[in-house]
Amino acid sequence: MGTFLYLEITSLSSAIRAAGSVTGFLVSELLTFAIEAIVNTFLASIWPLMWYRWMGSEALYWVGGGYAFWAIIIAVALSRREKTMREELGL
Repeated sequence: MGTFLYLEITSLSSAIRAAGSVTGFLVSELLTFAIEAIVNTFLASIWPLMWYRWMGSEALYWVGGGYAFWAIIIAVALSRREKTMREELGL
């Protein structure tokens, strides 16, 4: 998700800089935004493969570690939230 947002923000900022007027910006964005969003979605979904091509098998460790780290952070956050909810509900 973060990769997709990064790609969308950089694409939008370059389009704003390239536009000569507000009308030109709106027309260009209406025509190309959907196509760029599809391309950015595809690129965001294949980033682990791109890492593997650049870094070899070491990328697998980084990706796996990143996913594990993220899962642990989510688990801790949800566990704290569950404790708070149980206290609020008196369970």
